Amino acid sequence: GQETDVWVSSIRDPGSPEPHLGTVFRQYQCNRTRFHTDADRPTPRTFASAVDWLQQNEGEDNFFLTVEAFDPHEPFDASEEFRAMYPDDFDVFYEWPRYSALNDQETPEAVEHLRNQYCATLSMADKWLGKLLDEIDRQGMWEDTCIIFTSDHGHMLGEHGVTGKNRFHAWDEMCRIPLLVHMPGDFRAGEHIGALTQNTDLFPTLLECFGVDAQIYRTPIHGKSWMPLIKGEAEKIRDYAIYGWFGQPVNITDGRYTYFRAAGKGNAPLNAYMASLTTYERYLGCDTPQVVTCGMYLKQCPIPVYRLQLVQEHEEPPYLDLGISRLYDTLEDPGQLAPIENEALEERLCRELAKQMEAHDAPAEQYERLDLQKYR
Repeated sequence: GQETDVWVSSIRDPGSPEPHLGTVFRQYQCNRTRFHTDADRPTPRTFASAVDWLQQNEGEDNFFLTVEAFDPHEPFDASEEFRAMYPDDFDVFYEWPRYSALNDQETPEAVEHLRNQYCATLSMADKWLGKLLDEIDRQGMWEDTCIIFTSDHGHMLGEHGVTGKNRFHAWDEMCRIPLLVHMPGDFRAGEHIGALTQNTDLFPTLLECFGVDAQIYRTPIHGKSWMPLIKGEAEKIRDYAIYGWFGQPVNITDGRYTYFRAAGKGNAPLNAYMASLTTYERYLGCDTPQVVTCGMYLKQCPIPVYRLQLVQEHEEPPYLDLGISRLYDTLEDPGQLAPIENEALEERLCRELAKQMEAHDAPAEQYERLDLQKYR
Protein backbone atom coordinates (compact mmCIF):
# COMPACT_ATOMS: atom_id res chain seq x y z
CA GLY A 1 0.00 0.00 0.00
CA GLN A 2 3.00 2.33 -0.07
CA GLU A 3 3.40 5.01 -2.70
CA THR A 4 1.78 3.87 -6.00
CA ASP A 5 1.39 0.17 -5.14
CA VAL A 6 -1.68 -1.12 -6.94
CA TRP A 7 -3.34 -2.28 -3.74
CA VAL A 8 -6.80 -0.74 -3.42
CA SER A 9 -8.95 -0.88 -6.55
CA SER A 10 -11.54 1.85 -6.87
CA ILE A 11 -13.67 2.90 -9.82
CA ARG A 12 -14.69 6.01 -7.90
CA ASP A 13 -12.03 8.72 -8.12
CA PRO A 14 -10.91 9.55 -4.55
CA GLY A 15 -9.96 13.04 -5.67
CA SER A 16 -7.01 15.17 -4.66
CA PRO A 17 -6.78 17.29 -1.52
CA GLU A 18 -7.19 20.94 -2.41
CA PRO A 19 -5.26 23.06 -2.13
CA HIS A 20 -2.06 21.04 -2.25
CA LEU A 21 1.63 21.36 -3.00
CA GLY A 22 3.95 18.77 -4.47
CA THR A 23 2.77 15.44 -5.83
CA VAL A 24 -0.53 13.64 -5.35
CA PHE A 25 -1.10 10.23 -6.95
CA ARG A 26 -4.57 8.80 -7.48
CA GLN A 27 -3.50 5.29 -6.48
CA TYR A 28 -2.13 6.37 -3.13
CA GLN A 29 -5.29 8.34 -2.46
CA CYS A 30 -7.15 5.06 -3.01
CA ASN A 31 -4.75 3.16 -0.75
CA ARG A 32 -5.03 5.59 2.14
CA THR A 33 -8.79 4.96 2.39
CA ARG A 34 -7.76 1.73 4.19
CA PHE A 35 -5.58 3.54 6.74
CA HIS A 36 -7.58 4.15 9.91
CA THR A 37 -4.81 3.86 12.52
CA ASP A 38 -1.03 3.72 12.33
CA ALA A 39 -1.25 -0.09 12.51
CA ASP A 40 -2.96 -0.15 9.10
CA ARG A 41 -0.08 1.56 7.30
CA PRO A 42 2.61 -0.33 5.35
CA THR A 43 5.64 0.29 7.59
CA PRO A 44 3.89 -0.67 10.86
CA ARG A 45 2.51 -3.77 9.12
CA THR A 46 6.03 -4.67 7.98
CA PHE A 47 7.41 -4.48 11.52
CA ALA A 48 4.38 -6.33 12.88
CA SER A 49 5.02 -9.11 10.36
CA ALA A 50 8.63 -9.34 11.51
CA VAL A 51 7.51 -9.65 15.13
CA ASP A 52 5.10 -12.39 14.12
CA TRP A 53 7.86 -14.24 12.26
CA LEU A 54 10.15 -14.13 15.28
CA GLN A 55 7.35 -15.42 17.49
CA GLN A 56 6.52 -18.24 15.08
CA ASN A 57 10.20 -19.25 14.98
CA GLU A 58 11.07 -18.67 18.62
CA GLY A 59 13.93 -20.85 19.80
CA GLU A 60 15.22 -21.62 16.32
CA ASP A 61 18.82 -20.98 15.31
CA ASN A 62 20.87 -20.24 12.20
CA PHE A 63 18.47 -17.92 10.41
CA PHE A 64 18.69 -14.70 8.43
CA LEU A 65 15.81 -12.22 8.60
CA THR A 66 15.62 -9.02 6.54
CA VAL A 67 13.11 -6.38 7.62
CA GLU A 68 12.80 -3.63 5.01
CA ALA A 69 10.59 -0.75 6.03
CA PHE A 70 9.84 1.85 3.37
CA ASP A 71 9.45 4.77 5.77
CA PRO A 72 10.48 7.44 6.31
CA HIS A 73 9.70 7.81 2.63
CA GLU A 74 7.34 9.95 0.69
CA PRO A 75 4.44 10.27 0.91
CA PHE A 76 5.09 11.44 4.47
CA ASP A 77 1.79 10.11 5.71
CA ALA A 78 1.45 9.35 9.41
CA SER A 79 -1.59 8.98 11.64
CA GLU A 80 -2.86 11.93 13.65
CA GLU A 81 -1.12 10.67 16.81
CA PHE A 82 2.24 11.41 15.24
CA ARG A 83 1.32 14.49 13.22
CA ALA A 84 0.22 16.10 16.49
CA MET A 85 3.79 15.74 17.77
CA TYR A 86 4.99 18.27 15.17
CA PRO A 87 2.35 21.02 14.94
CA ASP A 88 2.48 24.06 12.67
CA ASP A 89 0.04 26.56 11.17
CA PHE A 90 0.51 25.58 7.53
CA ASP A 91 -2.90 24.49 6.18
CA VAL A 92 -2.05 23.30 2.63
CA PHE A 93 -1.79 19.56 1.94
CA TYR A 94 1.92 18.88 1.37
CA GLU A 95 3.41 15.47 2.11
CA TRP A 96 5.00 14.40 -1.19
CA PRO A 97 7.69 16.80 -2.45
CA ARG A 98 8.55 17.44 -6.05
CA TYR A 99 11.99 16.24 -7.14
CA SER A 100 13.17 19.69 -8.11
CA ALA A 101 14.27 23.10 -6.88
CA LEU A 102 12.03 24.91 -4.45
CA ASN A 103 9.59 27.18 -6.24
CA ASP A 104 7.81 30.33 -5.10
CA GLN A 105 4.99 28.35 -3.49
CA GLU A 106 7.39 26.25 -1.43
CA THR A 107 8.00 28.94 1.13
CA PRO A 108 10.01 28.50 4.35
CA GLU A 109 6.68 27.77 6.10
CA ALA A 110 5.89 25.08 3.52
CA VAL A 111 9.33 23.51 3.91
CA GLU A 112 8.95 23.51 7.70
CA HIS A 113 5.60 21.74 7.30
CA LEU A 114 7.12 19.17 4.94
CA ARG A 115 9.84 18.46 7.48
CA ASN A 116 7.21 18.11 10.19
CA GLN A 117 5.39 15.56 8.06
CA TYR A 118 8.66 13.72 7.58
CA CYS A 119 9.35 13.75 11.34
CA ALA A 120 5.86 12.42 12.05
CA THR A 121 6.41 9.54 9.63
CA LEU A 122 9.81 8.83 11.16
CA SER A 123 8.34 8.80 14.67
CA MET A 124 5.65 6.38 13.55
CA ALA A 125 8.31 4.08 12.12
CA ASP A 126 10.29 4.42 15.37
CA LYS A 127 7.33 3.21 17.41
CA TRP A 128 7.02 0.05 15.36
CA LEU A 129 10.74 -0.56 15.18
CA GLY A 130 10.54 -0.41 18.97
CA LYS A 131 8.01 -3.26 18.94
CA LEU A 132 10.51 -5.37 17.00
CA LEU A 133 13.26 -4.51 19.49
CA ASP A 134 10.89 -5.35 22.35
CA GLU A 135 10.42 -8.83 20.88
CA ILE A 136 14.17 -9.22 20.56
CA ASP A 137 14.39 -8.25 24.25
CA ARG A 138 11.70 -10.76 25.21
CA GLN A 139 13.46 -13.61 23.46
CA GLY A 140 16.91 -12.63 24.79
CA MET A 141 18.30 -12.58 21.27
CA TRP A 142 20.97 -9.98 22.01
CA GLU A 143 23.16 -12.73 23.48
CA ASP A 144 23.54 -14.80 20.31
CA THR A 145 22.38 -12.67 17.37
CA CYS A 146 24.10 -10.19 15.07
CA ILE A 147 21.72 -7.30 14.35
CA ILE A 148 22.51 -4.69 11.68
CA PHE A 149 20.62 -1.43 11.18
CA THR A 150 21.27 0.64 8.07
CA SER A 151 19.50 2.44 5.25
CA ASP A 152 19.64 2.96 1.49
CA HIS A 153 19.62 6.74 1.19
CA GLY A 154 18.50 10.01 2.70
CA HIS A 155 16.14 12.65 1.37
CA MET A 156 16.43 16.34 0.56
CA LEU A 157 13.96 18.48 2.49
CA GLY A 158 14.97 21.93 1.34
CA GLU A 159 18.71 21.55 1.87
CA HIS A 160 20.67 22.97 -1.08
CA GLY A 161 17.38 24.51 -2.22
CA VAL A 162 15.87 21.24 -3.46
CA THR A 163 13.53 18.43 -2.42
CA GLY A 164 13.63 14.75 -3.34
CA LYS A 165 16.62 12.68 -4.42
CA ASN A 166 18.37 11.12 -7.43
CA ARG A 167 18.22 14.26 -9.57
CA PHE A 168 20.98 16.24 -7.94
CA HIS A 169 24.57 15.79 -6.92
CA ALA A 170 24.92 13.07 -4.28
CA TRP A 171 25.33 15.29 -1.24
CA ASP A 172 25.92 13.71 2.17
CA GLU A 173 22.31 14.32 3.22
CA MET A 174 21.42 11.53 0.81
CA CYS A 175 24.50 9.34 0.79
CA ARG A 176 26.08 9.36 4.25
CA ILE A 177 23.77 6.80 5.79
CA PRO A 178 23.48 5.29 9.29
CA LEU A 179 25.11 2.01 10.23
CA LEU A 180 24.67 0.34 13.63
CA VAL A 181 25.96 -3.18 14.29
CA HIS A 182 25.17 -5.21 17.40
CA MET A 183 27.38 -8.24 17.94
CA PRO A 184 26.34 -11.17 20.14
CA GLY A 185 26.93 -10.61 23.83
CA ASP A 186 27.36 -6.83 23.42
CA PHE A 187 30.87 -7.29 22.04
CA ARG A 188 32.44 -3.80 21.77
CA ALA A 189 29.08 -2.23 22.58
CA GLY A 190 28.99 1.54 22.40
CA GLU A 191 32.21 1.89 20.40
CA HIS A 192 32.56 3.94 17.22
CA ILE A 193 34.71 2.70 14.36
CA GLY A 194 35.80 5.52 12.07
CA ALA A 195 36.37 3.49 8.92
CA LEU A 196 34.89 3.85 5.45
CA THR A 197 32.30 1.22 4.56
CA GLN A 198 29.71 0.72 1.84
CA ASN A 199 26.47 -1.23 1.60
CA THR A 200 28.21 -3.67 -0.74
CA ASP A 201 30.19 -4.74 2.34
CA LEU A 202 27.07 -6.14 3.96
CA PHE A 203 27.00 -9.32 1.87
CA PRO A 204 30.56 -10.54 2.60
CA THR A 205 30.07 -9.59 6.26
CA LEU A 206 27.04 -11.85 6.48
CA LEU A 207 28.88 -14.66 4.69
CA GLU A 208 31.62 -14.49 7.31
CA CYS A 209 29.09 -14.39 10.15
CA PHE A 210 27.56 -17.62 8.86
CA GLY A 211 30.92 -19.22 8.09
CA VAL A 212 30.24 -19.38 4.36
CA ASP A 213 33.28 -19.47 2.07
CA ALA A 214 32.89 -16.73 -0.51
CA GLN A 215 34.83 -18.86 -2.98
CA ILE A 216 31.72 -20.93 -3.66
CA TYR A 217 30.35 -18.02 -5.71
CA ARG A 218 31.34 -17.96 -9.37
CA THR A 219 30.99 -14.18 -9.60
CA PRO A 220 33.17 -11.54 -7.91
CA ILE A 221 32.17 -10.11 -4.55
CA HIS A 222 33.03 -6.43 -4.61
CA GLY A 223 32.39 -5.66 -0.95
CA LYS A 224 34.71 -6.25 1.98
CA SER A 225 33.69 -7.87 5.25
CA TRP A 226 33.41 -5.61 8.30
CA MET A 227 34.59 -8.37 10.61
CA PRO A 228 38.28 -7.29 10.68
CA LEU A 229 37.07 -3.86 11.81
CA ILE A 230 34.67 -5.29 14.38
CA LYS A 231 37.27 -7.69 15.80
CA GLY A 232 39.88 -4.93 15.99
CA GLU A 233 42.16 -6.73 13.51
CA ALA A 234 42.26 -3.77 11.12
CA GLU A 235 41.71 -0.02 11.27
CA LYS A 236 40.31 0.13 7.74
CA ILE A 237 39.12 -2.18 4.98
CA ARG A 238 39.17 0.36 2.16
CA ASP A 239 40.77 3.70 1.39
CA TYR A 240 37.92 4.98 -0.76
CA ALA A 241 34.21 4.51 -1.25
CA ILE A 242 32.43 5.14 -4.55
CA TYR A 243 28.74 5.90 -4.98
CA GLY A 244 26.14 7.59 -7.16
CA TRP A 245 23.03 7.08 -9.27
CA PHE A 246 22.62 5.63 -12.71
CA GLY A 247 23.38 8.01 -15.56
CA GLN A 248 24.66 10.75 -13.25
CA PRO A 249 28.03 11.72 -11.77
CA VAL A 250 30.07 8.95 -10.19
CA ASN A 251 31.44 9.98 -6.82
CA ILE A 252 34.34 9.06 -4.58
CA THR A 253 35.32 9.89 -1.01
CA ASP A 254 38.32 9.20 1.19
CA GLY A 255 36.31 10.09 4.28
CA ARG A 256 37.23 13.77 4.19
CA TYR A 257 37.07 14.90 0.59
CA THR A 258 34.11 14.10 -1.64
CA TYR A 259 34.46 14.40 -5.40
CA PHE A 260 31.53 14.33 -7.80
CA ARG A 261 32.81 13.39 -11.26
CA ALA A 262 30.41 14.68 -13.88
CA ALA A 263 29.95 13.10 -17.30
CA GLY A 264 31.42 14.67 -20.38
CA LYS A 265 29.46 16.36 -23.12
CA GLY A 266 26.26 14.52 -24.01
CA ASN A 267 26.47 12.11 -21.04
CA ALA A 268 27.32 9.29 -23.45
CA PRO A 269 27.94 6.47 -24.06
CA LEU A 270 25.46 5.21 -21.49
CA ASN A 271 24.07 1.67 -21.35
CA ALA A 272 21.69 -0.05 -18.97
CA TYR A 273 22.36 -3.76 -18.35
CA MET A 274 19.66 -6.10 -17.11
CA ALA A 275 18.51 -9.72 -17.01
CA SER A 276 14.96 -8.76 -17.97
CA LEU A 277 13.67 -5.83 -20.03
CA THR A 278 11.38 -4.57 -17.31
CA THR A 279 11.30 -2.37 -14.27
CA TYR A 280 8.74 -2.81 -11.52
CA GLU A 281 6.35 -0.56 -13.41
CA ARG A 282 7.01 -0.82 -17.15
CA TYR A 283 8.54 -2.73 -20.02
CA LEU A 284 11.70 -1.41 -21.68
CA GLY A 285 12.79 -1.25 -25.30
CA CYS A 286 9.39 -1.85 -26.88
CA ASP A 287 9.37 1.50 -28.68
CA THR A 288 13.08 1.41 -29.59
CA PRO A 289 14.00 -2.24 -30.22
CA GLN A 290 16.99 -1.15 -32.34
CA VAL A 291 18.88 -0.08 -29.19
CA VAL A 292 18.47 -3.45 -27.44
CA THR A 293 21.01 -6.25 -27.80
CA CYS A 294 21.87 -9.34 -25.76
CA GLY A 295 25.29 -10.78 -25.02
CA MET A 296 28.10 -11.52 -22.57
CA TYR A 297 28.67 -7.88 -21.79
CA LEU A 298 29.52 -8.01 -18.09
CA LYS A 299 32.65 -9.89 -17.12
CA GLN A 300 31.36 -10.45 -13.58
CA CYS A 301 28.13 -12.04 -14.88
CA PRO A 302 28.29 -15.66 -16.19
CA ILE A 303 25.13 -15.38 -18.31
CA PRO A 304 24.07 -13.17 -21.23
CA VAL A 305 22.34 -9.92 -20.31
CA TYR A 306 20.35 -7.33 -22.20
CA ARG A 307 22.02 -4.05 -23.04
CA LEU A 308 19.86 -1.00 -23.56
CA GLN A 309 21.69 1.88 -25.23
CA LEU A 310 20.58 5.23 -23.89
CA VAL A 311 21.08 8.84 -24.82
CA GLN A 312 20.63 10.91 -21.70
CA GLU A 313 21.50 14.51 -22.54
CA HIS A 314 21.93 16.90 -19.64
CA GLU A 315 18.95 19.21 -19.52
CA GLU A 316 19.34 20.41 -15.97
CA PRO A 317 18.63 23.94 -14.86
CA PRO A 318 21.66 25.67 -13.30
CA TYR A 319 20.83 24.68 -9.72
CA LEU A 320 21.45 21.01 -10.43
CA ASP A 321 25.04 21.42 -11.66
CA LEU A 322 25.01 17.79 -12.80
CA GLY A 323 27.22 18.63 -15.75
CA ILE A 324 29.89 20.18 -13.52
CA SER A 325 32.29 18.18 -11.33
CA ARG A 326 32.38 19.26 -7.70
CA LEU A 327 35.00 18.83 -4.96
CA TYR A 328 34.25 19.36 -1.26
CA ASP A 329 36.26 19.31 1.96
CA THR A 330 33.71 17.89 4.39
CA LEU A 331 35.95 18.54 7.40
CA GLU A 332 35.94 22.29 6.77
CA ASP A 333 32.57 22.34 4.99
CA PRO A 334 30.37 19.52 6.37
CA GLY A 335 27.29 20.96 4.65
CA GLN A 336 29.01 20.75 1.23
CA LEU A 337 27.99 24.33 0.54
CA ALA A 338 31.22 25.69 -0.96
CA PRO A 339 32.99 23.58 -3.62
CA ILE A 340 36.75 24.02 -3.69
CA GLU A 341 39.31 24.09 -6.50
CA ASN A 342 42.41 21.96 -6.07
CA GLU A 343 43.84 20.53 -9.28
CA ALA A 344 46.30 18.18 -7.59
CA LEU A 345 43.61 16.73 -5.31
CA GLU A 346 41.14 16.39 -8.17
CA GLU A 347 43.82 14.60 -10.22
CA ARG A 348 44.44 12.15 -7.36
CA LEU A 349 40.74 11.45 -6.89
CA CYS A 350 40.22 10.93 -10.63
CA ARG A 351 43.04 8.40 -10.64
CA GLU A 352 41.64 6.60 -7.60
CA LEU A 353 38.11 6.71 -9.01
CA ALA A 354 39.32 4.90 -12.14
CA LYS A 355 41.00 2.26 -9.94
CA GLN A 356 37.85 1.78 -7.88
CA MET A 357 35.71 1.48 -11.01
CA GLU A 358 38.08 -1.19 -12.30
CA ALA A 359 37.90 -3.06 -8.99
CA HIS A 360 34.10 -2.95 -9.15
CA ASP A 361 33.98 -4.21 -12.77
CA ALA A 362 32.49 -1.02 -14.19
CA PRO A 363 31.47 -1.28 -17.87
CA ALA A 364 34.22 -0.03 -20.18
CA GLU A 365 32.14 2.79 -21.65
CA GLN A 366 31.85 4.43 -18.24
CA TYR A 367 35.45 5.62 -18.48
CA GLU A 368 34.63 7.37 -21.74
CA ARG A 369 31.38 8.84 -20.40
CA LEU A 370 33.21 10.29 -17.39
CA ASP A 371 36.30 11.27 -19.43
CA LEU A 372 38.57 9.07 -17.31
CA GLN A 373 40.34 7.12 -20.07
CA LYS A 374 43.76 8.60 -19.33
CA TYR A 375 43.59 7.38 -15.73
CA ARG A 376 43.07 3.69 -16.57
